[in-house]
Amino acid sequence: MSVFILLFVGVCSLHVGFQILFYFRKSWLQTGSVIDPPAASVIICAKNEAENLQLFLPAVLKQEYAGKWELIVVNDASEDDTAEILASFSAQFDHLRVIHIPPDMPRSLPGKKMALQQGFDTAKYPFLLCTDADCKPAGKLWLETMVTAAAFRYSEMVLGYGGYQQRRGLLNQFIRWETVHACMQYCSLSAVGKTYMGVGRNLLFGKIAVDRLKNNEAFLRIYRNTSSGDDDLTVSFAARSGNTGICLHPDAHTVSIPKDNWKAWWSQKKRHVSTGKYYPSTVKKLLGIYALNHALFWLLCVLAVILGSTGWLSVQQQLWIIVCCIVRLGWSWMNAGIWYHFLQEKKLLWFYPLGDLGWAFYNVILSPYIFWKNKKAWK
Repeated sequence: MSVFILLFVGVCSLHVGFQILFYFRKSWLQTGSVIDPPAASVIICAKNEAENLQLFLPAVLKQEYAGKWELIVVNDASEDDTAEILASFSAQFDHLRVIHIPPDMPRSLPGKKMALQQGFDTAKYPFLLCTDADCKPAGKLWLETMVTAAAFRYSEMVLGYGGYQQRRGLLNQFIRWETVHACMQYCSLSAVGKTYMGVGRNLLFGKIAVDRLKNNEAFLRIYRNTSSGDDDLTVSFAARSGNTGICLHPDAHTVSIPKDNWKAWWSQKKRHVSTGKYYPSTVKKLLGIYALNHALFWLLCVLAVILGSTGWLSVQQQLWIIVCCIVRLGWSWMNAGIWYHFLQEKKLLWFYPLGDLGWAFYNVILSPYIFWKNKKAWK
């Protein structure tokens, strides 16, 4: 039984080590200031998004920004009223530019990437701020805060936070829990020079970084044959030492519509994780160790309950396990609370243990899809 206790202590200690790495940095809340705001292009890809564009596009169009800027919406062969909605907005806002991709246009890139590339190529300005059609900025200073963060830090990329609307139900709680958890991982690893992803709902590129990838054969080979990865593959391959900033200031957040049923959410997650195998090897190892350690903790907890109830563990050994669990969960819970506070995510703190347990099952079940070949359509 001493081996079991040592394993339990080792698993909990490793997790605490990861939580120290994942500790929130207050510097991520700082944006800085620039005298002459640089010009920027906001890019949104839309496919059958008439309703969402009607609801959320005004919040993007009415951003308050002292510099020059444009909003590019790429209509990717929509079959609903997307074109009509965009025409109506174009008549009202001079800085809105609309690109229409016809249904019969030959596609050199799969999924959303075709539309995104059209936006990149059409953009006139040096900073490219990406978001989604089912997404709105948290306020009127989103554009200014994200671009200023890039200009102030001389960053070629800025990773932002894209949250989800708070709604009732277990699914919504887990979606928001997992969103913060993912942000915690990619921001923390980026801070130590291991940038590997960002979320397309709120992600800024310098055009120079995007253009550089046009000559990267390794990137193009993977990018052209993977349906997902328009955001994380681009970030992973464009990342260089010191070229990536992080901006988690509340004004820089975006808020998206969450999936409202488990089937739709699961389909989305299967597609998203398929690019994980293309991350840098060091990142894959770190994330793999973290996920494996996470699942192993809960497995050992179940075994500890069984062994304790059958008398295979002494009272002293059970006390060791209880102390380890308190330290492991307590430290993680506290760290999560800090993230929830600074990201202004409400009513998640009580859910943390359930999310932590659910994520263990989530990883085990979802892991085969990392190697799954997904369909190339994005809608």
